[in-house]
Amino acid sequence: MVAYKISYINSYGDKEAVDITDNPHRWLEHNNKIRISNGYEPKKLDDFEIESIHIELFPWDTYPEKIWVAGGTLCPKKLSYPS
Repeated sequence: MVAYKISYINSYGDKEAVDITDNPHRWLEHNNKIRISNGYEPKKLDDFEIESIHIELFPWDTYPEKIWVAGGTLCPKKLSYPS
């Protein structure tokens, strides 16, 4: 699956990862709605560095020896929690 990593270059020249999306145009529309509701000016796609990346999505049944825990983290079933 092709996805897009969206990064922002801050005023110090540091690159900050912002998000990963399958549709930069829809992401920008959503992001600008939030910015405007918070009193900020909307951004343009040119304000971000957008990198095409390839990701693999695997169905749950390909991980029978693992479980999902809070935050969507994939952990071994042998994981023990402190009392």
